[in-house]
Parts: sequence; structure tokens; C-alpha cells
Amino acid sequence: MRVFKSRSTIAVNRMLGRAGESLWQRGYHDRVIRNEREYAAIASYLQTNPAQWESDRDNPRLDSRRTESDLPCKSDPG
Repeated sequence: MRVFKSRSTIAVNRMLGRAGESLWQRGYHDRVIRNEREYAAIASYLQTNPAQWESDRDNPRLDSRRTESDLPCKSDPG
């Protein structure tokens, strides 16, 4: 995977006329899809996950819609 990322980064940077710029998301964990079952599970996730974004706690737009009662209490560890 490292060789693939390195070579593709070099190729893309050449095509874009730039040098040394990062192409891949930092901290991303790659996964090789090894069979049909894994492929089907990943495809399903990719199709259904975007629908969850409106209620995802990492959605920055959600903060503006929260009320004080939605926020965890200071004694609440979650």
C-alpha cells in the first residue's frame, strides 16, 4: 500500500505541476478488500452512511441546532 500511495502521489503532483504536496488523508487506515462479502459490506456502508450525517455528532452544523438540553451534563462522561 505504501508503494501505491507514494507512486500515485508523485504522479498526481506531476500532473498538477506541483511537488511534495500531500495527497492522502493523514491518519487514514487503509483496508484491502479481500472477498465479495467484504466488498458488499463496504458498498452498503458507503451507500447508507451519508444519510446519517444530519444526526452525526461530528457534523459541525449540528452544534447550531442543539439546545442546552441536548448537551451532556458536566457530570455526564459522554
